Amino acid sequence: MLWEVERILKERVESKLELPKFLLMENVSAILTSRHKANFDEWTGYLNEIGYTNHIYTLNASDFGIPQKRVRTYMISVLTNNDKIKENQVKNYFEKHDLANPKYTHRIIKKHKNLKDDILKLDYNNIQYKIEADECQPNDTMSRREIYKKNDILYTNKKVNNIVVSTVTTKQDRHPNSGLIDYYSEDTNKSNYRYLTPRECFLLMGFDEQDYQRIIDNNFQARKGEMFFTRDKLYKMAGNSIVVNVLEEIFKQIIYIEKNILQDEKAKKFSRIEETVKIVSKINNEAMRKVIFS
Repeated sequence: MLWEVERILKERVESKLELPKFLLMENVSAILTSRHKANFDEWTGYLNEIGYTNHIYTLNASDFGIPQKRVRTYMISVLTNNDKIKENQVKNYFEKHDLANPKYTHRIIKKHKNLKDDILKLDYNNIQYKIEADECQPNDTMSRREIYKKNDILYTNKKVNNIVVSTVTTKQDRHPNSGLIDYYSEDTNKSNYRYLTPRECFLLMGFDEQDYQRIIDNNFQARKGEMFFTRDKLYKMAGNSIVVNVLEEIFKQIIYIEKNILQDEKAKKFSRIEETVKIVSKINNEAMRKVIFS
């Protein structure tokens, strides 16, 4: 994928077309190991050549208010066009607002989700939750019993173990998985536990439950007897996505850099005027409403 991005950038350079102001890469942290170092260094070196300043983060979702151990490497590339002043401003900004420093993220992350209140859907009086739980209860086999022994138990004896779960992957019926929930049914052929449902996996990726429900509400039949968003596909969507909370903090940094470092003084001045006009307009509208309804 990196080389496809490089191809696109080279074509734009050769055609003298404008380059993107920002590039964002997300990958497993193995990309920084010695095995991949040569390729990664080649990639970052090329970006430097065409005017990008790169900053690399290795971030854990658990530091961003999500109870999941999910360590991923991100690289934010900022188009400074070899302007040393802007390069230094970008580097100083990242140094002072280091998302890889848990002390810093602890200050800026105000909301922290937990399994009991925000993730696990254990109210089986809710028909939708009950159906989803039943679908995630595996058959009772020797291999499934081994899975139960080797993985974290998130709910047992009517009690939630409020832990930070293991990484959400594209499949839960496996070892290792993200954790298991004690679950019983009248079917003696079923295991006495269930996996996390796709809904719970989406919540562990930082999505709102309303977002997940929209997918379910808009699901459709792809072929006879099969919906487009199958359970397996939903697991893959969750496991391949990026934790929303992490992305939000990265985007905040990108927006700040774009507004306060990359913009020239003329653009900044125009932006300030635009903001002032908006404020004045809002005040005028409020004043008019008071006059009309007083």
